[in-house]
Order: sequence, then C-alpha cells, then structure tokens
Amino acid sequence: MPRTRTRASRWAAVATWLLALVLLGQALRAESTGAIVLEGSVAAAAALGATKMWIHNCFESHLVVVLAVGATLIGSVLSLTLGMPGGPVTPLTPFHVVVLALGIAIGTLLFADARARRPSG
Repeated sequence: MPRTRTRASRWAAVATWLLALVLLGQALRAESTGAIVLEGSVAAAAALGATKMWIHNCFESHLVVVLAVGATLIGSVLSLTLGMPGGPVTPLTPFHVVVLALGIAIGTLLFADARARRPSG
C-alpha cells in the first residue's frame, strides 16, 4: 500500500541508487565469482528497492532497502574486522568508507521518513 512520499524518502531512494552503483562497480572489479554474484545481487536488490521507494514509498520497498543496506554494512564491517572467509582482514579502503557512509545515511533518512509520516497527537 503506497504511503506518503516525503523529502527524506526521496533522498533515501537516491542514496540507495548510489549504493547500488558503488556495489555494481565493485562487482565488476571483483576477482572471484562468488563476490561478483553476491555484490551484483545486492546491487540489483538495492536498485529495485530504491526505484520502488521513489514511486510508491511502501513497506515492501523499505524492507528491500533495509535488507540490502544491512547486508552491505554487515559484510563491510565483517571484512574490516575479521576478513572474508579464507582471507585476511581487509584494510580500510575508499570503497568501505563510501559504503559505510551511505549505509548510515540511508538508515538515518529512513528513520526521518518514519518520523515525518508519524501521526501527530
């Protein structure tokens, strides 16, 4: 069911599209097939969720965006702290900084969207 589109939901959709583009670029540079598939599928989910959020701003779009952002943030934090399975800890790169910043920004914007739509009274 469509909800009211707010300025925060529009910016969250734009930030999610940016995250999808960053993930797609990373997938195209990935060396392993597993990384290509994982980053490509999360990028596709983020792009579809962002498009649906821009058009409808419904629960389903928020769910897809939160799952995509959550998977990206968890993967980035795990690769920075523990390393990928079978590999060493990854050093902090501009990719990680951008992904972490976009993830935090999207979460903040979705929270602002929820507060803007909350009935007053």
